[in-house]
Amino acid sequence: MHLRALLPCLLPSTQSSHRKRRKTSDARFRGLCVAAAVFLSGNNFLSAHDIDALVFTASEGGSHPANTAAMTALQEIGALHDIGITEATDAATFVTELANNDVVIFLNNSGNVLNNSQQTAFQSWYQAGGSFVGIHAALEAEDGWSWYGDLLGATAATNGSGAPIMSGSTNATIEFLDQIHPITNVIDSGTGVRVLEWSLTEDYHTFDSSPRGEAHVLALADELSEDHPIIWCREFDGGRSAYVGMGGQSPTYSDVIFRGILTNAIEWAAGELGGDSGATIHGNYEKIVLDDDIGAPMSLDVAPDGTIYFVERKGSVKAHDQTSGITTTIATL
Repeated sequence: MHLRALLPCLLPSTQSSHRKRRKTSDARFRGLCVAAAVFLSGNNFLSAHDIDALVFTASEGGSHPANTAAMTALQEIGALHDIGITEATDAATFVTELANNDVVIFLNNSGNVLNNSQQTAFQSWYQAGGSFVGIHAALEAEDGWSWYGDLLGATAATNGSGAPIMSGSTNATIEFLDQIHPITNVIDSGTGVRVLEWSLTEDYHTFDSSPRGEAHVLALADELSEDHPIIWCREFDGGRSAYVGMGGQSPTYSDVIFRGILTNAIEWAAGELGGDSGATIHGNYEKIVLDDDIGAPMSLDVAPDGTIYFVERKGSVKAHDQTSGITTTIATL
């Protein structure tokens, strides 16, 4: 049996406790008319949009050349999917607007764009139930702030002069590894089926370390290296975080597949979509040796009662009882 057939037994539950901060289950609010003026304290605000997203575009090196196309795409995505989009081009506006939003999007930032008090404000907002999406050069920002690096799951590798190491304009095949998670659930309008591979010319980053094992890797850029994660997500420090590595070139923002990924990432981070982010995080699993006296097992399955059945290369069919720890040969092929 192929290992993929066992994944439903091995993966954590897809249910999440993350909820949007401004949602309320109090039935008293359901009947409020649009004209009513209701003032709620803290971050429990009412909005005309299903999701409100704050797009932070500040950068030490000036606005990224792809950001004009990016903001147009995000505004169009917002109009189609009931997502309010607010841009903050400076740190002061960013901190002021935090309380009015469900999701923060770092779009192609670079350098240290937040001072200490602004970092604290963002971290506190996130830990109180906020959510985060990083796009492309977001991992070039705040390189001295360890919490932000943990939030992202990776930071950009740099050369001797401190510049990020990039691939240059490169065509790569994006392979969607997780064929269940909603972030990569993009339907090909021509075939009506879920996209599993996608060819895209982009500027791709090199990472200082792989996010694999610390975040749930959803997609790889095949041609760049043997293992080059390009989309991932995680639940971190009280909220949800997603990173999309493409988005460094303006034409990417017109690509319908990329727009689908951005939409899904925003909705997943905000808690509108389910989808577990722990399936490939090493800390969620414990390695236990069940039997160290076996001969090249070839296939394996787990019965509903927990008994593990496997076939060895030489044809022995064995059963392992997890309660007693005893392995017995039940047949020979």
